[in-house]
Amino acid sequence: MLQETIETSTIEVIEGSFAVIRLPVDVEIPFKAFGVTRDSTETTAIVRDNQLRDFKFLESHDGLRILRINVSAPFMAPGFLAAVCTAVASKGVNVLVLSTFTRDYLLVSNEDLDPTLSALRSIGFPIAPVGASL
Repeated sequence: MLQETIETSTIEVIEGSFAVIRLPVDVEIPFKAFGVTRDSTETTAIVRDNQLRDFKFLESHDGLRILRINVSAPFMAPGFLAAVCTAVASKGVNVLVLSTFTRDYLLVSNEDLDPTLSALRSIGFPIAPVGASL
């Protein structure tokens, strides 16, 4: 089931460059953030690099690209994210993962985009041309 899920889950690169920012736990996040995660000690947001000036953040890491994995069988392929992360790590790439119900998002540095796509293609993922929308 794992290999079938990989081969039927498409990957697309979202246009633009992004940043991950660490914010105080109680900060209000405008809708323009790509993603927000909050726990009892901090808030983390993903925003476009050109939006950094709009936030008073504690820490940031910019120059990131986002790969969207459209998962064909959510919750049905044990080891799916492990396979993704292992393939990417084999190229020496660090990755931040964010998941929704049917999609996983990988954030990698701009410099690591090509090795990441190569690693994912090598394990069977279909990859849309950069800038294409699936």
